[in-house]
Amino acid sequence: MGNSIYRFLCGLCSPSPEYQPHGAHPAVAALGRDIQHFEATSQVPDGLSRHVVSSKKAQANWYKKLIVTWKKARPAPRTPEEAARLVIATLKNHQKADVEGFLVFYGLPIPAASTPAPHTAHVPKPQGCKFELHTLPVDAKAVADGDTITVYIDTADPRESGNVPREIQKAAAERTKARAARDYQKADGLQKMIADAGYRQVPNARGEEVLAKKYRIRLRGIDAPESAMPYGKEAKEALLKLVQGKSLKVYVYDEDRYGRCVGDIYCDGVFVQEQMLKKGCAWHYTAYDQRPELAKARVLGGGMYAAHRHRRERGGHAHAHGAGGGGAKKWRGTSPVLFCFVAAAVLLGNACHALFPQKKVSSHGFNWRMSLTPKPQGVKYELHTLPVDAKAVTDGDTITVHVVAADYPGSLSVPQEVQRAAADHAEALMAKNYQRADELQKIILDAGFRQVTDSTGGQVLRKKYRIRLRGIDAPETSMPYGREAKEELTMLVQGKRLKISVYGNDRYSRLVGDVDCNGVFVQEHMLKKGLAWHYIAYDQRSELARPETMKKREVEMSSGVYTYKHRCEGGFDIQEVYIKRSKFRVLFSYVGAIFLLANVLHALLSKESLCINSFWSISFAFVVAKCLQYKPVKKESLLIIPTFGVQLEQHFWSGRVHRQFVPVGKLLKPVLNEHVTPITCYWSLVLLLHSKDKLERVFKKVYPPVKMIVPIWKALDAFTNYGGMGNSVAPQPNL
Repeated sequence: MGNSIYRFLCGLCSPSPEYQPHGAHPAVAALGRDIQHFEATSQVPDGLSRHVVSSKKAQANWYKKLIVTWKKARPAPRTPEEAARLVIATLKNHQKADVEGFLVFYGLPIPAASTPAPHTAHVPKPQGCKFELHTLPVDAKAVADGDTITVYIDTADPRESGNVPREIQKAAAERTKARAARDYQKADGLQKMIADAGYRQVPNARGEEVLAKKYRIRLRGIDAPESAMPYGKEAKEALLKLVQGKSLKVYVYDEDRYGRCVGDIYCDGVFVQEQMLKKGCAWHYTAYDQRPELAKARVLGGGMYAAHRHRRERGGHAHAHGAGGGGAKKWRGTSPVLFCFVAAAVLLGNACHALFPQKKVSSHGFNWRMSLTPKPQGVKYELHTLPVDAKAVTDGDTITVHVVAADYPGSLSVPQEVQRAAADHAEALMAKNYQRADELQKIILDAGFRQVTDSTGGQVLRKKYRIRLRGIDAPETSMPYGREAKEELTMLVQGKRLKISVYGNDRYSRLVGDVDCNGVFVQEHMLKKGLAWHYIAYDQRSELARPETMKKREVEMSSGVYTYKHRCEGGFDIQEVYIKRSKFRVLFSYVGAIFLLANVLHALLSKESLCINSFWSISFAFVVAKCLQYKPVKKESLLIIPTFGVQLEQHFWSGRVHRQFVPVGKLLKPVLNEHVTPITCYWSLVLLLHSKDKLERVFKKVYPPVKMIVPIWKALDAFTNYGGMGNSVAPQPNL
């Protein structure tokens, strides 16, 4: 046994045919021996640090990768050339200095550098293309969303080589030397200087770090959802799978207002926009791009939007939205007559557009002409805001927004002195005359405007507006639940662009309008959360008043003579328990009354004197009549009123209604209470109240079964736990 253990331990240090094949070159054998030694001890060779610039932790990662690739190699490398190719393929994403130093350490040959052209299918240069770019391999972090990619072009490219500033070339060379000398602080400073100029040192296809020019590419003819929007993550992942690690060919047509190049992208001969439409991850910009290959891809496309042909409106894009969708369903079974009608309408529209060209839509907003929904009745104009700041929300129904003055319908009425001050302000900033710039900024602010820097670095003039949400009213911040309403509205709109349909002004000079945030109707959202009231006297829109606004649906179940109903009406959560009106019960109650009356008359009209038997007969008749007495209660109701409290109601068949209101400040919690009598056992629902010793029964005349009481108890419990501001939706009972 001891000899076996000794032979096993010695075997760790003995040569392995897997790492040191028979007849291998000494340099290859040395590399295999070091890989085997690292697998056993996790230690890298001591002399390697003198040939490479990376740390020992990085060196350990190299050997971990080499262990995997060496074991997978069939056959194992024997010659120095084979071993060098394996090392280069394994460490292709690492620095050139490290890879070459590793090869020199083991005496392996360094292959001659060659620049293989990326394999792309020949595609003729399209009409309107200004220039063509050939990119370095795309990194995973380069894909911002489903329609934007950041790419890098090698400065050795003929288009870029003559445009690189001398100071950037010098900084790149110094940074390489600083990294080789492990002066990382200096290297980081030089990297910042290079990045500020729009350049970066990135690895090429061979793993060598080269100086490259940065370009942001906007895919022409399509539009994908933002990463934070529904299906935005899926669209980003689909584009990433197409381009990650590959060199692209980009045909550039134009530049948008964000400084992005708008162009077509080909990846190994694949038209990227067409693939995104076929996968249903983007919409087709039919208003700006009528290419048949994109239109066909849109019609045939499926994917995530095939079942969701919903309208998406978003401000701030470089283009206006088209009517198509990448995930539209296939037109199966469509009527030929309808198809011909739609085709004729499209042709007529294109003819009108050619004969009567219209002004291009502003890049900041969304034109009603291209909108998928008609302009609501009463809307005077529409505003598209800049991203909303957290401090812009005053309370639950008022927002302060800023709009680019060029997009404001009254932009022609911007005072001349403000326009002149804005132009002078921009010039003062360029001349670094900050004192003069501050004076001009004050003039602009006093007029209700403000000049800010946009994403492209230019100065834009924006106008400030206070918006009053139309059709709802929320509590002031100092009132109960005012802070919750403000926080909910802030959470909904913060950092997002809004679309506001303006109807008019109120007496506080605020614009009254509807607010849309990434397709979410803000007023409806606030009503659903129970943080605002509906102005029924001023706004009777069904989407604000309908029961669906409160996320409720009517629930009903029956058991014996009792029927339970749960519904929502006017923002109140209503729980009702009905008792059936039994004809036999009514008949027996009358029979009991007649029996009692007959006994009383018999005792009074009898010629015999009253005796004890007569009293017992009348008492027995009274008991029988009491037992058969019909209870004239039609139903008992519980109304949960958000913010205020609960109301208990008893409805009688005679039409009489008894109501009792319990304010939210007195409610502690609901309790299910069990009552046990010698005859029966039943459950009742009671309320614990502040400063009151006696429990308040919810149902006073009826005794519903426990399966009806439980959902009512859950609704009350949720209401009291949330401080009277819960959505008051009773959990659905398990029927």
